Amino acid sequence: MTSSSVRVKACRSLLLLLLSALPLISAGWVIDTPREGVWILRNDNGNWAGWSQGVAHQNSTAYQTRKVFDLNQLPAAVKAAAHTARLQVYFAIQDYSWAGGAANRLDESFEVVVNGQPQAYQTADPRFAGRAVQADKLQMAWVDFDLPLTAIQGDRLEVIFRKVLPPGKDKGDDYIYPGIDNTVPTTSSFLSGDGGQTWTSEELNFVQAKGEYMIRLLVSSQSLQGQLQWTPAGLTDSGGLAAYLGLEDDVLRLEPLTGAWDQSRPVRIRLQPADHAAPEWQLQAKQKASLQMVTPGVYELPPDRRDVDALLIQNAASLQSLTIEYGLPVTQPTPPQDMCPAIAAPAGQRWTTPPRAEVNQRQALLQNNCLRARFRFAPVFELESLHAADIDADILAEPALTHLFRLQVGEAVYGCRDGKVREVTPLANGFAVTLTMPTPGLEVVFSARLADDELEFNCLVRNAADAAESVRFHLAFPHLAGLRLSEQSADDYYLFPWGGGIIASMNSHLRTSYGENSAWWQMIDLFSPSRGGGVYIRADDPTALYKTIELRKGVTAHGDCSVDNAGGGHLAPEMLWRTALNGSDGIDLCFGYLRRDRAPGASFEAPTVRLGAHAGDWHAVMECYARWSNQTWPRQPFPSRLTGRWTVFPIGWNATHSAMFKNGVYVDSYVNPRWDVPELMSWWTWSFVGPWGIPMDQLKDVIGDARHNRYKSYFQNYPGTDRPAYNLNRGDYDGYNPDWGGLPALRAHIQKMKDAGQVPMFYTDPILACSTTKIGSEYGPKYGVMNPRWDGGHKCDRTPPGYVGSYFSYNMCLDTEWYSEWVAKTMARVCRETGIDGIRLDEYGHRGYVCESPHHQHLFAEPGHNAWLQALSRNCRQVRKAIDEVRPGLVLTTEFPGHDCMSAALDGAIVYDLRRINALRPAPINLFRFYFPSCRTFEIDRPPTPDAPAFMLWNATATFSPLTAYPDKVLAMLRRHAALFDSPDMTPLVPTLRRYVYANRFRHGEETAWTILNGAGHTVQGPMLAIEPRPGFEVVDLLSGKELTVVDGAVHLFLRRMECRVIACRPKPAQ
Repeated sequence: MTSSSVRVKACRSLLLLLLSALPLISAGWVIDTPREGVWILRNDNGNWAGWSQGVAHQNSTAYQTRKVFDLNQLPAAVKAAAHTARLQVYFAIQDYSWAGGAANRLDESFEVVVNGQPQAYQTADPRFAGRAVQADKLQMAWVDFDLPLTAIQGDRLEVIFRKVLPPGKDKGDDYIYPGIDNTVPTTSSFLSGDGGQTWTSEELNFVQAKGEYMIRLLVSSQSLQGQLQWTPAGLTDSGGLAAYLGLEDDVLRLEPLTGAWDQSRPVRIRLQPADHAAPEWQLQAKQKASLQMVTPGVYELPPDRRDVDALLIQNAASLQSLTIEYGLPVTQPTPPQDMCPAIAAPAGQRWTTPPRAEVNQRQALLQNNCLRARFRFAPVFELESLHAADIDADILAEPALTHLFRLQVGEAVYGCRDGKVREVTPLANGFAVTLTMPTPGLEVVFSARLADDELEFNCLVRNAADAAESVRFHLAFPHLAGLRLSEQSADDYYLFPWGGGIIASMNSHLRTSYGENSAWWQMIDLFSPSRGGGVYIRADDPTALYKTIELRKGVTAHGDCSVDNAGGGHLAPEMLWRTALNGSDGIDLCFGYLRRDRAPGASFEAPTVRLGAHAGDWHAVMECYARWSNQTWPRQPFPSRLTGRWTVFPIGWNATHSAMFKNGVYVDSYVNPRWDVPELMSWWTWSFVGPWGIPMDQLKDVIGDARHNRYKSYFQNYPGTDRPAYNLNRGDYDGYNPDWGGLPALRAHIQKMKDAGQVPMFYTDPILACSTTKIGSEYGPKYGVMNPRWDGGHKCDRTPPGYVGSYFSYNMCLDTEWYSEWVAKTMARVCRETGIDGIRLDEYGHRGYVCESPHHQHLFAEPGHNAWLQALSRNCRQVRKAIDEVRPGLVLTTEFPGHDCMSAALDGAIVYDLRRINALRPAPINLFRFYFPSCRTFEIDRPPTPDAPAFMLWNATATFSPLTAYPDKVLAMLRRHAALFDSPDMTPLVPTLRRYVYANRFRHGEETAWTILNGAGHTVQGPMLAIEPRPGFEVVDLLSGKELTVVDGAVHLFLRRMECRVIACRPKPAQ
């Protein structure tokens, strides 16, 4: 043994002692040891804050970011043992030239300056998470930058990220995005806006983000190289690279385990004999990566971050050996999130004793059949314990972390213990406590009571009548923290309303708010698979007041496990409390409310909150919530006219691919059996004057080439002529193009679609009113949204100052009496005049706009607040009532469901759920589709993704697309079995026999079907689904029509990654 190896082994022994106390070495700095011989120095918690507050948006040489490491926090033994040093940066790159209309891909560079020494990198470098074109996904990822070992030998390491422009380019369009964690104080990160001449730590980007750049220092005492060897005799795979290895028709197929190799490093493949057929590195998008032959039998894959399907080697019978040399990842690969864990029987049982509400001036006990809460009022007010009977556990692992409510007043933050108890008032089944808060005049009245098998909490914040001045505050209510249901917090699961639902146990930092593709319901569930039950919190809020829904599990979270998409509507940043959750070893949760100002004597009462407990996982809770929601906001009849309709075809958006009128007649190519619901666009009279009154021949000069090219589908030649026209002339919804035959021709075309069995619908967007229309020119200035923070891509010199001008139009405020009523009357008129079967309200359900116009009164919004979805929900009900009076059964849909309140008035909505995929949600289960089926969901796969057809089939959701989203065979199967897949008797995520294989169940009559998706990340085979054989029944694959054999009570399947199969158990057909 050499002296150097003895020294390294000694260092490792010493390090074991040193690292046991590393979290205490210095406030803020922590050392992680993700694998033996690897140390990471960090002062961020991995909680990425999203694309606004969570990144520096660097595209100019002036915009620079800096991180300074105190190397004294790194033990000397670590430095002495170092073999490799790297920076780890949570990072993304994108070319943004596509926004200007002429994309030039990634063609710039940047430098990482290490202790004054620059290292140059191309933005197109395949080692990075780069978005080269608009269709690519913009995604953050941890990226390593190699460092010389000399960089870590001093007391201080300074790292600067800065852009470099190529010769001949005076303005950058490639952005680099170092990530920011907002949950830690700023101590070592700095921003410069003047090319590094001056630096500040007061903000880390130019939208006032605070925290720390997610830049870490990695030191390794080993080379971080792995090797796999295969011969016909067996496999040697100490690094665990192979997730699946199989011989299939003389093809050796190896599917690497996700995360088991460093994709920013090259991979070397060696075959024996050397003249064997070259291997193929197949990607998931049915593409092939380019393998370079180094020497005969030796191939190299350059760094490639694209998703991998498999390594394929033909003529496997003659292959003597396969060797793969690869870079080991810094962290051990973690298994994917299991979205459907096995649930044990409840560890406890519900109490049979009568409910108890015992209250005195020092304490209170509230107990029903499933929850027992103990409060005390002296010496401070707090929740001491919260026991859930079903799991027989007190879930307040650290009671001091729960504040019941949190108030932010200026820089001060208060909770229940910070107020002086002024009065305790016993109530029927509960109590109310009045607290005098440290801010003069500020009072909180908190109440709790038994409400059947739930606990009800209320919170009122009041500025005393004799207060000297108004008070400004943020409120988070309720606030529960440090919750633990299982023996180990790692085993606790949560259901969170992001996309169609997150069901996960990983550490996370989640914050969302109503609108678009999130917060479709206002409830969070926590459950313990090992203890067989859980608890939930829901807002008992029939007003659907704007709120953030927040959950945090653990102190640290991987960036892909952080979701922060609260806000929207061009809220002033200070209206939102960044987070009232500090993080703990357990789960923290709250609902957050926008900042409020209250004059003396005024108050704000947050919506009531209900806390409940349950046996089993989240299923029963979601059913209970859906019942409450459906009672609170009665929904449309189900089934409806959209039931059994699987395809929506949008017409009129593009003169080439989806023209509606050609050669003097309405196009009828879409009047065919493939399309169930044709949706007509630009059916109203077009304008020969462009937006904001710009002459069409001057349009390109006024809005610029880039905007004109980007939005060229808005400006088409009038059918049958070379005359440019403005087909997006939205607002009046009348005229019906007399040159096309006017209303009679349109009615005849609509009747033709009806006769073909279709449900024809009109596209509308009442949010927009072009100045070229009567409603826009006359009422746009009065009812248009005004917001000084709007600066969208449609803004041009002609946009009226102060107004929101998205899509070159007035954006009308629906939070007004007159205009919302006008919309309802107009939609009813259109239905009456044309005979159309339905209306889609485009953009409805998005997060809209904060309106600060002084020209009209608002129905819901306080100054500076976002009440958009409250207004849209009301308007949907108005439109529904108006069109029902025209003809019962008319269809109403929107672009987004909004939330369960808004969707109650709808027959359907477009969803973009396929985009909501991350580590917490590896497969996009759409719970909204299962629990609110009266609002039919139409998935839009844009841009197209290879797994979309499987995901849509797994959810059995309808589609909105001008393309054939479902293959003909799948669409035919769904139509044959429409009664089955549109049955109200359906259950998502039922148990299977294989972990990570997920099944949704549908029942109709005596037939049961399961859509089965392989979410394991690699090929699996074996028993998948338990089915008890029944006399007179058969088990069939509904897509192939083949009968399947049940072996020992199980159906056996062979499933590729993300493959979906449809299996049914049904009565055998009569012979």
